[in-house]
Amino acid sequence: MKNGMLIRSNRLLGVEVTSKCSNIVCSGEEFTRTWNIINLGCHEWKNLSIYHKDESHNGLYPYLRVGQRSMALKDTKVGEVLEIAVSFKAPSYPCSVSSKWMIEGEFCGVTKVLDTINLTVDVLSHPLEEA
Repeated sequence: MKNGMLIRSNRLLGVEVTSKCSNIVCSGEEFTRTWNIINLGCHEWKNLSIYHKDESHNGLYPYLRVGQRSMALKDTKVGEVLEIAVSFKAPSYPCSVSSKWMIEGEFCGVTKVLDTINLTVDVLSHPLEEA
């Protein structure tokens, strides 16, 4: 892997996920995470989509607000890199939070989940402004 940090690799389905982003944000910060998904398999991925997997927390646990909960993605040929960008807003207080994403597409003629991306970030309080 040349650019970014390897997040997950699923060689069976030919999926490699990388990201160059830090996992530390400030409270209340709006930020975007970009993932590069590489088709390392032997078949083109068709009818791709990514969607947020809701985790039932009933407001008891901190969570990341998501700008867009699902989106269609372009078909991805073998060896092609697919860039996915998702916008978030951090909670207004320090904590650690997670967001789970599912990538679904056609694989060998069958629609299935190709991979799961779990984003975890540490939320820090706002930095103090200098006087």
